[in-house]
Parts: sequence; C-alpha cells; structure tokens
Amino acid sequence: MSKKIKYVCVYGIGGVGGYFGGKIAHEISKGNRAIQVYFIGRGEHLKAVQQQGLHLVTDKEKFLCFPNIATDNIRHIPTPDLYLLCLKGYDLIFPYENNTSFQYPNPHNYRCVWNFNDTIKHEGA
Repeated sequence: MSKKIKYVCVYGIGGVGGYFGGKIAHEISKGNRAIQVYFIGRGEHLKAVQQQGLHLVTDKEKFLCFPNIATDNIRHIPTPDLYLLCLKGYDLIFPYENNTSFQYPNPHNYRCVWNFNDTIKHEGA
C-alpha cells in the first residue's frame, strides 16, 4: 500500500534546500494544491524568505516562490510525509548544542537521511 505525499518538509533552506524546496514550491504554485511544502530554516535567511519569499535563479529560469509555512520550529507544521534534510554534517549537531527552537524531525518518521559526509539509516517507520 503506497501513501500519497501531502506534506513536504524542506529542513534547511540554504543552497541545496533552497533549490529543491524552491522547485517544489514553484511547481505547487502552478496548480497542485494537494501538496503543501514547509521550509525549516534559521536566522536572517529565514526572515527574508518569510517576508519576501524565496528567489530562485538557475541557468534556465528565475522565479519567486513561497512555501506554505517558513519557520524555525518543526512543531509549527503538520507531520510531514516527506523530509528533505538539507544540512551540512556539522550542522546536524548545532541545535542540540545551542538548545535553540530549531528542532529536528523524529528519526522514527523516516527511513534514511543522506548528507555529504555519510549515510545514516533508521529503521523506524
């Protein structure tokens, strides 16, 4: 039995997360309102996306897109069906060390996370 993806969470909206999250948000704005995309970010970049949207410029296109919600706290969004975890390996520790509101998704909600440094496998569902 396959589950239809309704909620997508892009966790980290820098270069990689901004690109893929922006592409998803842009496609959704063309009419697929059944899917919602949420951006989890921090700092000034998050504030800019919340106020002005995300400006995505590629070699083929340029557009402005808006997620359904942009926040620094994953508790502000519904439980996603799909996570795009777009953080550098060393940023995976940052929220725990600094005790910020930047919260990680429950690892039991996803099967595998890939980052540039290694692969982490989780068996929870």
